[in-house]
Amino acid sequence: MKTWIEATKSKCQASNSPHNTYHRRMDGVYKGVHSLTIINTGRVLPDQTLSSYTGKSSRRNRSVMRKLLFFAILIVATASMAFAQSSDYNKVEFSAGYSHARVDTGVEDPDLEDDVADFLSDRRGFNGFDASITGNVTRYFGLKGNISGHFKNDNFTDGLDTINTRERMWNFLGGVQLKDNSKETRVKPFGHVLAGVARQDVRFSSPGLTSFDIDDTNFAMKFGGGVDVRLNNRLDLRVIEFNYNPIFRGDVTFDDEVFSGRTQHNFTIGFGITIH
Repeated sequence: MKTWIEATKSKCQASNSPHNTYHRRMDGVYKGVHSLTIINTGRVLPDQTLSSYTGKSSRRNRSVMRKLLFFAILIVATASMAFAQSSDYNKVEFSAGYSHARVDTGVEDPDLEDDVADFLSDRRGFNGFDASITGNVTRYFGLKGNISGHFKNDNFTDGLDTINTRERMWNFLGGVQLKDNSKETRVKPFGHVLAGVARQDVRFSSPGLTSFDIDDTNFAMKFGGGVDVRLNNRLDLRVIEFNYNPIFRGDVTFDDEVFSGRTQHNFTIGFGITIH
């Protein structure tokens, strides 16, 4: 099985023509996509191939969104039933706030030029948000739905061209949360285990060159927690939330070649508010 980088290098070494010289310059760009897409061939894709890939991805994404909608309805229904129970703890909570992600690229290649190597360092910082809704079934146990988005615009040069990138990473997750939801508790540590999908996309553009978008959807999880501090009966301050956010990228066959999948080991940290 070929790795992403091995397959890219074999294609770029096939010829010394000006066309392939451009592809060698773009090789670092496609390695960067390794953190955000399953396509990493080291060459510009024909329009027909991109169209076919995009169509399949769209159908798959619609199916994923239907499942996420069903899960959201389940969370709301569970929360509604909880209102009919005892009122000594908060039945529903909504939280939102700022989130900073350290995204794992996992690209290490001594042959890359310095600027490209810096761009593809082990971890890159993304800024965004994290929001969730939790229906508490008991005082200590709740069902949680979570959405987060992290974004980054960047650029780098390989010595010849300046490459501009626009990257987006979304997580749509659901699972369980453990927390003391008593209305009288002041300091409330919590922990959660969530699972769902992560959608990642990147746009490449460069002056004088055609821009293109590539996206990917994979299974993802989130293990973490934080601390809330009660401000009043309706509002808590989320002092900190920290999460390990692995994204499990599977193998993919593209253009009769099999590319090895890998796990992105991402981390997020943030703060915000919680409303009851």
